[in-house]
Amino acid sequence: MVEVKKLFDALNNSDTPRVQKFPELFNSADGDVKILYAGALLNKTGIFRSAIPKLELNGKGFSTILANFLREKHFNNSVYIDNYNLGLKHDIIAWADYIILPALSQDISFLVNDLKRANKNITVCYDLDKNYHKLPNKSNDFTYYDLPKQKAILKNISKCDLLIVPDASIMEFYDRELKKYHDSSNVEVTIVPNFISEKQFKLVLDAFRDNPPKRDEDIFTVLVYAEESDYDDINANRDIFEFLQKTYPQVKLVVFGENMNWKDKHALRGIRHEFVKAKNHFDYYTQLARINPNVAFIPISHRNDYYRTNYKFLELSALGIPIITYNVKPYTQYKDFILIEDKKGGVKDIFAEAIKDKKKLAGIGEKASDFVWKNYSINSTNMEIFTNSFYANVDSEKT
Repeated sequence: MVEVKKLFDALNNSDTPRVQKFPELFNSADGDVKILYAGALLNKTGIFRSAIPKLELNGKGFSTILANFLREKHFNNSVYIDNYNLGLKHDIIAWADYIILPALSQDISFLVNDLKRANKNITVCYDLDKNYHKLPNKSNDFTYYDLPKQKAILKNISKCDLLIVPDASIMEFYDRELKKYHDSSNVEVTIVPNFISEKQFKLVLDAFRDNPPKRDEDIFTVLVYAEESDYDDINANRDIFEFLQKTYPQVKLVVFGENMNWKDKHALRGIRHEFVKAKNHFDYYTQLARINPNVAFIPISHRNDYYRTNYKFLELSALGIPIITYNVKPYTQYKDFILIEDKKGGVKDIFAEAIKDKKKLAGIGEKASDFVWKNYSINSTNMEIFTNSFYANVDSEKT
């Protein structure tokens, strides 16, 4: 995450000269497609959907600018993003072929008009990392993106030129919704999946390849993520944790994340566990690798097909950490690379087999790692996704 941190520090240091914050503004190559990412937050969405594409695409037929990279508190307080005070200067707007906006819920009609006045050829894009209209009613996300905001998001999408989504099921859903509620909209929909990058993981992988963390072979470590949004999922799977604790005394449950300050009862009340607090986003993957779990368990409560991202699958698999989870999207599509419940047995049975054969379990993690680095990194094959999504529109504008 060294390059991501450098990017964040440069954009948030008032002493950084503008030419260092936005060098592409001054030296873009002729013929490059110019993409402006606006309103990125320092969270997984901001890293996967803005920072990584910005860093990976630059100099590969694209010139990319990340206009801002903000701590998530701006989002929670609705001070910065939802007032779309994006801090964009006129020359950056005029420079861009595309501007990519996050999931803004306030009316962006005036913002879109202002962007078009500053650059009549700019393509205004709205980027979604998940389906915001299929959030469980009691989920943490729904607390913020309630029904009025969901309607506002769909209206905002209709005002844009291009909607960018991570997978086909989300594309099909919003294509139907737009035709149903905003049939006069001309917005196109394109798929740009979430990608991993060596810029996230290289230093971690290099360090632990040469000096892997030691593991007590008498202990079987199970990793579980702990963020505020994970409460319902963990709480709904207490029977699994109680089963592991009662049946397998060698199981060590490690809960990893930024906080466990859940509003209601503690989801792991009465269950032995170790909490490892994530220091920050920049050391996140180093900490995750140091835990060196035998397996990661992704508990799921609401069996909804649309609202989950594949971030956990990508980052765990990138580090070779095998996964146990349920047969719901997005994990269903990765069933050849993770341990997933099926008709032969549920999660408890899967854990029993995994604990019995740790060598086979490790092999699943290695297989998943090979898969994501081949299919979910921005390599020469996957560059076609970006060229197909962006080049055609720019070429048509220039002719």
